[in-house]
Formats: sequence, C-alpha cells, structure tokens
Amino acid sequence: MSKRLLTLSDLYDFYVNNGKNVNFSAQTEDNTIVVQVPERLLFDAESDYDANELKAIGHFQFCHIDENANHTSIAREVMEQAIPSAYNIPILAYIYMNEDGEWDFAGHEIDYDEDDNPIYYETPVGTVPESGDLKLEYDEDKQKTYLTGDGIIWKYYSKATDILKRYVDSQGYCNVSVELNLDEIAFNASKKILEIKKFHFSGVTLLGTKIGTNKIIKPGMTGANVTFSDFSQTKNRLSQLLGEVQKLNRNIETMSLATKGAKVNFAELCKKYGVSAKDITFDYENLSEDELVQKFEATFGAAANTPEPNEGAATTPENPDQGDTPADPEGEATPDTGAAPVDPEPTEPTGDPTPVGYAVKMSDGSIKEYSLSLDDVYSALSNLVNTTYGETDNTWYSVDIYPDDNRVVMQSYCNGTAYRQEYSRVDDSFALVGERVPVHRVWVTKEEEISLNEMKTNYASISDKLATYEQKEEAEKKEKILTEEVYSSIADTEAFKEILEHKATYSADEIAEKCDALLLQKVKSSMNFARKAENSRGVTPLPGYNANDESAHDRYGGIFDD
Repeated sequence: MSKRLLTLSDLYDFYVNNGKNVNFSAQTEDNTIVVQVPERLLFDAESDYDANELKAIGHFQFCHIDENANHTSIAREVMEQAIPSAYNIPILAYIYMNEDGEWDFAGHEIDYDEDDNPIYYETPVGTVPESGDLKLEYDEDKQKTYLTGDGIIWKYYSKATDILKRYVDSQGYCNVSVELNLDEIAFNASKKILEIKKFHFSGVTLLGTKIGTNKIIKPGMTGANVTFSDFSQTKNRLSQLLGEVQKLNRNIETMSLATKGAKVNFAELCKKYGVSAKDITFDYENLSEDELVQKFEATFGAAANTPEPNEGAATTPENPDQGDTPADPEGEATPDTGAAPVDPEPTEPTGDPTPVGYAVKMSDGSIKEYSLSLDDVYSALSNLVNTTYGETDNTWYSVDIYPDDNRVVMQSYCNGTAYRQEYSRVDDSFALVGERVPVHRVWVTKEEEISLNEMKTNYASISDKLATYEQKEEAEKKEKILTEEVYSSIADTEAFKEILEHKATYSADEIAEKCDALLLQKVKSSMNFARKAENSRGVTPLPGYNANDESAHDRYGGIFDD
C-alpha cells in the first residue's frame, strides 16, 4: 500500500531520483496527491493569557510562497487562490505518554486494516476559524512571505494546551505539519523545481516526538511554525532561533551554489577544450567536479595542450612587464598602470547556464539537438505515467516512447497489461493527453513479421483496390435494377427519372425500394378491383338423379301405386 501522506521532500526526491518531468492534474484523475508541509506554531507574547478561557489562540505561519529549500515552489497567486480552503480545517494531534513519562504529541499516526483502508489515530484538538484572518505577510527576519493566521486550540477536551505550553517554554514554538491536497503539479526537468500549480488545505497536525525514540519531528519548510499567544518568550531566545534559521538558509544557499558551480564547470570545460555536449561520449552526470576535470583532461587533453599562437606571452622574457605582479610585502596597493585588473577566480556567470543537451544523428546525416537527454525524457514520461496510474492500478509500468507520434506505451510489470496514450510537450514539461486505450502485444516469427510489414505497406493500395471493386459492383447492381422489365410501366414518370438522376446518392437496396413503391402506386391508380357476388350454397345432386322425373318427387317412390 503506497503512503497516502508524503512530504514535499518525498515527492521532490521521487521525481529527481526516478524521473524529471511531470504534469499532474486532478481534473483527469479520481483523486489528489496528499502531502505534508512541516511547519511551526507561534504564539503572540503580547497577548494576555486567561486561565479560565475555554480556548487558546495559536498564531500560525502555515507555509511561504516562492521556492523553498526542498526545491518546491508555490506562486503568490496560487497561494492566494488556496486561502479560502484553509478556513474551518481541523487542528489534529495524536497524544501519547513518551519515554520520559510526559504527555506528548506524535506525528501522523496511520495504520491500515485488512483491506488496506487507512485508519487515522489523530483526533481534533482545535480548528482554524473563519475569523482567523488568514493573509500573506512578509517576515523581515526570514525574508520570506508566509501565509499567516490564527487557530483555536481547545483547552479542556485534551492535554494539547499543556503540551504546547511545555514546547513554547523550552523552544518558543511547536512544530506542525500542514496537509496539502495537490490538485495540479508540474516538475520541470531543466530547472529541477517541483511547481505546485493548484492545491487546497485539508488539515494541520501538531508534531512532537517520534514514538519509542523521543526524537523531535523536525519541520522541513524554513521558518514555518505555531506558538501560543498566551505564553511569552525572551527576545534572546527568539534571536538565537532566528540566527539558527538564517545559518541554515546560508548553508542551503551554499549547497545550491555548489550544485550550480558544477554545471558552470561543465560549460567552462567544454569551452576550454573546444567541444560541445554532443562530443561527450562518457557518462558525466554522476561525476564529481574533480572527476569531471580529470575525465576531460584524459579525453581531450592532447588537443588542449597544443599552444595557441600568443599563448604564454605574459611570461616570456620578451614581455617581462606583462607577467604577474608580486604582492607588496608591506600590503600597499600597487600603482594604477591603467591595465584592467586580473581576477584570480573566474566570476560566476549571471543567469542559468545553457542546459546541457544531447544530439542525435538522423538517417539523412543531419544532427538534431535536444535540450533534454534521452534518459531525461524517458524518466519524465515514466514517472508521469506511474504517478498518474501506478497507485490506482497497484502496479509499476515500464514505458516505450514514440516521439514522432507523441505516444507512449505503458506495460504493467505485474500482469503484462498494456495501454497506449498520447502526450504533449511544452519546453521541458510533459503531460498526458486524452484517454489511454488498451493495446496488445503479439509474438511473431521473423517471417511473420516480414509478412505483416508487407501487409501494412500494401494496406493503402489494397484498400483502394477493394473500394474500387465495391463501387463497380454496386454500380452494376443499380443498373440492373433500373433496367428490369417490371419497371417499364413507370420508366416515363418524373419520379423514376429523378431516381435515375440521383442514383449515385442511393444504394442499390434504396433504389429497389423506391422503384417498388412507384410501381405499387402505379398499379393502385390504374386498375379497378370489382367485387364478385358470392355464390349461394347449394346441394350437389347424386349421380343418376333426374329432377324432371315425377317419381323422384314421390315420397315413397311409387311403391303404393296400382
């Protein structure tokens, strides 16, 4: 059973490790993708806490817009569209006794019954009311725009407020997980960013420690949280927390620059050795920066070591003044000679480098270049297919791609069932189009394959010949009907002449029906049907009977005559 709840990091890692281009829309599916966005719950220190109140107010920073550290992105307009769905969602928690004997929050505690139906153990401990004043606010310290708002935590129906107070006293916040239902997403292969196009909120879960380990369940999205508005926290503690967040952001930016630097290094190496991506015959995607340099040197080093006409001019005896100027031991600035300063490190180019692509030699000898590698395209469509159908069908599909027809054939690893579906491509993003249709694979010998290919090649000509034969046969049948002797009596009528004129638009059977109707009408209008009088019923005389014989009328036949 696949997980119903993922984190955005899970979803991003899935697309990066198993495929790179995805478009998903809930409009074409029966369900949505549900993900967790770990955040924090904040509390306003300036508010007064009333112990007699039946509820406590928590101030949420749900999630921020634009790109996140885990390379997911939510645009401002997408977030604004989703704000109404956050009202009246439940605030959930699973409360248990931890290893230290304290009541604590756990995480998303889910089990499955024998039919693989999910069983949720979290219970509502509050809600986000319609008076929660949800809005986008810019955080100066974190330099991010968050969706913020208030939530209600019920005091006397659970131990939630006591647990929250303990977290706020110790660290100033409580981690939460905001549950998003993703209605539409897109993963861009060249930018490697998971873009959330449309979503809605479905719940918020208070997070504590992992059952059995007492390890804090940490948030994944920078700076999102919830804190009580009833408990104060010192400024030094908050400053320390913000310092840790800023340090984490700097580390993430450093990692991002390192990744970008590797791409730039590849482009610089191609330029240095005078080659392009299509000249690279070795697998470079999984090489480290040092390994990449060594591989380029080993493969293209001979060509690069050939000196250019003016190479080395800066260090030759004829140009002693053009060499590198030694550093002044006293640290004084060297005089300005008017020459442009030499940057010891290559500056990072602005903007993203040109994406590394691949080239294919066509049958006519031309070279066709693509921005994505064949592996990228395969991975993108493979993951698009399996994201769309894999969980629903409870299987994993292998795919065959037919780019000339923009079609993909998917075949189940479990039962061999196969389907075909069209796909579209816009830049480096892919989407499935229309409905998939079942297809079947037939195993044939080489001779049978040749015969089938010949049949496919000759199919058009065979179809034309068959159509010509059928048209000729139909025309002969029509002509035979129209020249039959039985219709000679109606041949001079206007109706019959009209049938002759438009015979090409009728089938042979239709012509026969029309002619029969005309003939019947002709017969009915030209003949009289006089009814004959019915004969009265009589008696048939016996043989030898003579009506004129008087004795025949004698009752006793004359036996009493004298």
